[in-house]
Amino acid sequence: MSRRSREPHRSREKGPSAKGEKDLTNLVSNVASTVRNAKSKDARMHKPVGGIPNARSFSHAEKWSDEAPAPRGDGPQLSSSTAEGLQQMADLTEATAAHEEMAEEAAEEEVTPEVQYVVETPEDAESRRFQKMRERTEEDLQPIDIGAYLMSGIVKQTVPVIPGHLQVAFRTARDGEEFWTQTYLREHLNADSSAMEFSKLQAQLALALHVHAYNGTPWAEFGASDDREDFFKKLEQRLKLVRSLPNQISMLLSSNLVWFLERTQESINIEILGNG
Repeated sequence: MSRRSREPHRSREKGPSAKGEKDLTNLVSNVASTVRNAKSKDARMHKPVGGIPNARSFSHAEKWSDEAPAPRGDGPQLSSSTAEGLQQMADLTEATAAHEEMAEEAAEEEVTPEVQYVVETPEDAESRRFQKMRERTEEDLQPIDIGAYLMSGIVKQTVPVIPGHLQVAFRTARDGEEFWTQTYLREHLNADSSAMEFSKLQAQLALALHVHAYNGTPWAEFGASDDREDFFKKLEQRLKLVRSLPNQISMLLSSNLVWFLERTQESINIEILGNG
């Protein structure tokens, strides 16, 4: 074979075929179309620099841009699953960005919840203080003797009002004694008496009726409950002792009297109903 006939053969080995150039162009078009569908328009792809083995150059190939034509021919293409994956990634990126933006806006608009404070009123504080006093007072009390109450109609209990300093023995009252005490209250008040005067005299009469002994000293014993004059005389003797007490002591005695009467009623209920 002559030298001239061999040269064209070597030339065909070095240059790309027309079909190869067409395949490469189709691949470029497919990639550009996929990127456009993924909404990445800000990303710009540039013309490759340098050569590709077995290819002369890309000077005659179509430009890579957002305006690339749809793929043509039967050349290599991205699979549908790959294209869908790219689209899903783009959608996820947008969703994540939107979520972060909403979170930032919510954080800016978030309002610190109002702090709730429980304010204790003076009445609440006073009630709590008296409850503690009652619990301390009733820790070591002797139980009330209901048997004595059933026999004589009166039950007594000694209470440490101020432990180590003041002990007061309280007593229940008979029906006749309560009747004459209410009579005394009505006779010593009139239409011009104020509510404060009524409450004050009522509290004083309650102590005069129910205190049996003060720091070990007995107060005057009531006589027959049907003797008005004798009862009033003894009641006024007791009232004089009550009115001589400091106001704070009178208040302590009134509170302890209420607790004593409640304990008595509870003891009677227990005896009637049993522990169950």
